[in-house]
Amino acid sequence: MRLVQFIILAFILFPSLSLGTNLRGRIEASHAYASAPFPAHGVQVELFRLTQKGAVSAGSYITSNDGMYYFQNIPPGSYSIIVNNYLEFQLSIRNSSYQDVPPILLRY
Repeated sequence: MRLVQFIILAFILFPSLSLGTNLRGRIEASHAYASAPFPAHGVQVELFRLTQKGAVSAGSYITSNDGMYYFQNIPPGSYSIIVNNYLEFQLSIRNSSYQDVPPILLRY
Protein backbone atom coordinates (compact mmCIF):
# COMPACT_ATOMS: atom_id res chain seq x y z
CA MET A 1 0.00 0.00 0.00
CA ARG A 2 2.83 2.39 0.81
CA LEU A 3 4.41 1.80 -2.58
CA VAL A 4 1.18 2.76 -4.35
CA GLN A 5 0.95 5.96 -2.29
CA PHE A 6 4.56 6.79 -3.12
CA ILE A 7 3.99 6.31 -6.86
CA ILE A 8 0.86 8.49 -6.84
CA LEU A 9 2.65 11.20 -4.87
CA ALA A 10 5.62 11.08 -7.26
CA PHE A 11 3.35 11.68 -10.29
CA ILE A 12 1.64 14.58 -8.52
CA LEU A 13 4.87 16.25 -7.42
CA PHE A 14 6.86 15.45 -10.55
CA PRO A 15 4.61 15.63 -13.64
CA SER A 16 7.68 15.03 -15.83
CA LEU A 17 7.44 11.38 -14.76
CA SER A 18 4.13 11.06 -16.58
CA LEU A 19 3.88 9.09 -19.82
CA GLY A 20 3.82 12.14 -22.06
CA THR A 21 2.00 15.24 -23.14
CA ASN A 22 -1.65 15.34 -24.16
CA LEU A 23 -1.73 17.51 -27.26
CA ARG A 24 -4.84 19.23 -28.58
CA GLY A 25 -5.56 21.68 -31.35
CA ARG A 26 -8.23 22.97 -33.67
CA ILE A 27 -8.52 23.20 -37.43
CA GLU A 28 -10.54 26.12 -38.76
CA ALA A 29 -11.67 26.78 -42.32
CA SER A 30 -12.26 29.99 -44.21
CA HIS A 31 -13.57 30.78 -47.67
CA ALA A 32 -14.86 33.81 -49.58
CA TYR A 33 -18.51 33.17 -48.63
CA ALA A 34 -17.92 32.99 -44.87
CA SER A 35 -17.61 36.11 -42.75
CA ALA A 36 -15.45 34.38 -40.14
CA PRO A 37 -13.46 31.14 -39.78
CA PHE A 38 -15.50 28.09 -38.78
CA PRO A 39 -14.62 24.63 -37.36
CA ALA A 40 -13.34 22.24 -40.02
CA HIS A 41 -14.70 18.75 -39.41
CA GLY A 42 -13.52 15.59 -41.13
CA VAL A 43 -9.98 16.90 -41.64
CA GLN A 44 -7.10 14.42 -41.40
CA VAL A 45 -4.37 15.49 -38.96
CA GLU A 46 -1.16 13.45 -38.81
CA LEU A 47 1.57 13.86 -36.21
CA PHE A 48 5.17 12.89 -36.99
CA ARG A 49 8.12 12.90 -34.61
CA LEU A 50 11.22 14.37 -36.24
CA THR A 51 14.31 12.24 -35.52
CA GLN A 52 17.83 12.03 -36.92
CA LYS A 53 16.67 9.04 -38.96
CA GLY A 54 13.67 10.92 -40.40
CA ALA A 55 10.01 11.42 -39.56
CA VAL A 56 8.26 8.71 -37.52
CA SER A 57 4.46 8.58 -37.32
CA ALA A 58 3.10 9.41 -33.87
CA GLY A 59 -0.55 9.07 -34.84
CA SER A 60 -3.41 10.22 -37.00
CA TYR A 61 -6.74 11.86 -36.18
CA ILE A 62 -9.86 12.97 -38.04
CA THR A 63 -11.30 16.19 -36.62
CA SER A 64 -14.73 16.12 -35.02
CA ASN A 65 -17.59 18.58 -35.67
CA ASP A 66 -15.87 21.19 -33.50
CA GLY A 67 -12.65 20.98 -35.58
CA MET A 68 -10.68 19.62 -32.61
CA TYR A 69 -7.97 16.96 -32.70
CA TYR A 70 -6.22 15.17 -29.83
CA PHE A 71 -3.07 13.11 -29.36
CA GLN A 72 -2.31 11.46 -26.02
CA ASN A 73 0.95 10.57 -24.25
CA ILE A 74 3.28 12.24 -26.74
CA PRO A 75 6.94 12.33 -25.59
CA PRO A 76 8.70 15.72 -25.66
CA GLY A 77 10.57 16.60 -28.84
CA SER A 78 10.30 18.09 -32.32
CA TYR A 79 7.21 17.21 -34.34
CA SER A 80 5.48 17.98 -37.58
CA ILE A 81 1.71 18.22 -38.03
CA ILE A 82 0.44 17.49 -41.53
CA VAL A 83 -3.12 18.56 -42.35
CA ASN A 84 -4.98 16.84 -45.23
CA ASN A 85 -1.66 15.58 -46.63
CA TYR A 86 -0.56 19.02 -47.85
CA LEU A 87 -0.19 21.63 -45.06
CA GLU A 88 2.75 21.10 -42.73
CA PHE A 89 3.47 22.84 -39.44
CA GLN A 90 6.37 22.19 -37.09
CA LEU A 91 6.14 22.40 -33.33
CA SER A 92 8.09 21.53 -30.25
CA ILE A 93 6.32 19.48 -27.60
CA ARG A 94 7.49 20.23 -24.09
CA ASN A 95 7.35 17.95 -21.10
CA SER A 96 4.02 18.84 -19.49
CA SER A 97 0.68 17.19 -18.83
CA TYR A 98 -0.98 18.99 -21.76
CA GLN A 99 -0.18 21.43 -24.55
CA ASP A 100 -2.48 23.43 -26.81
CA VAL A 101 -1.55 24.07 -30.43
CA PRO A 102 -2.72 27.40 -31.89
CA PRO A 103 -5.57 27.04 -34.41
CA ILE A 104 -4.57 26.07 -37.94
CA LEU A 105 -6.49 27.86 -40.71
CA LEU A 106 -7.42 26.15 -43.98
CA ARG A 107 -8.38 28.49 -46.82
CA TYR A 108 -10.73 27.25 -49.50
